[in-house]
Amino acid sequence: MFKVIFLLFFAVRLLFSLEVSHQELFENLLLHSKIYIDKTNSLTIDTIQTQYFKKNHQKTLTFGYSPNITVWVEFKLENSSDKKIEKIIEYANPLTTNVTFFDTQSNKIFKDGLLHINPNRESINPIFPITLEPHSSKTFYIKAYSHITTLIVSLNLWDKKSFYKHEIKHQFILAMFFGAMAIIVLYNFLIYWGTKELSYLYYVLFFLSIAIHHMLYRGLAGLYLLSPYEVALSVEFSSFFVALPALFLALFTQKILELKQYPKLNRLLNYYLALFPLLIVLFQVMELNRYKNLFSAILIVFLFFIIVYSAKKRNRQAYFLIVGWFFSIMSGVLMYLSSAGIFDIFSLNKLKKDFCIISSQVVSQIIFLYIF
Repeated sequence: MFKVIFLLFFAVRLLFSLEVSHQELFENLLLHSKIYIDKTNSLTIDTIQTQYFKKNHQKTLTFGYSPNITVWVEFKLENSSDKKIEKIIEYANPLTTNVTFFDTQSNKIFKDGLLHINPNRESINPIFPITLEPHSSKTFYIKAYSHITTLIVSLNLWDKKSFYKHEIKHQFILAMFFGAMAIIVLYNFLIYWGTKELSYLYYVLFFLSIAIHHMLYRGLAGLYLLSPYEVALSVEFSSFFVALPALFLALFTQKILELKQYPKLNRLLNYYLALFPLLIVLFQVMELNRYKNLFSAILIVFLFFIIVYSAKKRNRQAYFLIVGWFFSIMSGVLMYLSSAGIFDIFSLNKLKKDFCIISSQVVSQIIFLYIF
């Protein structure tokens, strides 16, 4: 009987804890965690420890736009070695507005997230350094809540050197992308300055707004450029940052296709563009965050229909736009599916995901540039 009890105790210990070693460079922590969904948004670290947590079996938890719930994650880490172990816990999503980390043994609480960026943080995602003494174990809790952006929970346990090596690669790829964007924008602005051709101006404004949106989406703006107050404002008015690229793309498409030769389509587009800002402002005032990007999506679909129609009418410029749109929309779809928590094909490798999105945008820019 004693052996049976011992084996059961040992099995439970293995099931609900993760043994940490010096050799392990990376581990998906969420697979070794338990989850509790607080549908009241009222539980604290004292009251949550009396709740029943369910074992998690997913690498990433996606809840979409869920301002009425708080996700609690519980995990236990053990160090059975004779040496002290230092690790980094990464909350692998820069858009969650509120992330709180609890070290119950040390009574330490650390707040981070899009609206509470740690001033000493140098990583794109929130991180929490931990230390495990020899032959010890610790239980940790993470509280995740997002009242404006979509809620995606993803946790990784890193060796310190491996994490910063990965982070350097990640930020280097993003730096290359924004550097290329800056060169394209500056080059076309100089052409506009010399020619005063509106197509170049719309092109510049389109990709400048895309760059701003990407910096917010990837978490770079909050890390390097904006104050906490400015980050909060950008989150509050995020629908405008989505609407601007769609608006300038519509003006660019209208000009480059010479849409006046199709009077009915041109008139419909002008009517919609006149209503577009009013609809965005109306939904912003009504705080309909779930539908804040609806009218931008409708505009994109309408523009695609216009391009296809122009291609059928043998408009030469439309052929280039269709190819450019394919790559641009592909990157946009990837970002939307990821941020909405619907599907992330590159969830196992964030660098591949960034590379695919960035490559799609660069190719689309080159094709648009070739039109001129």
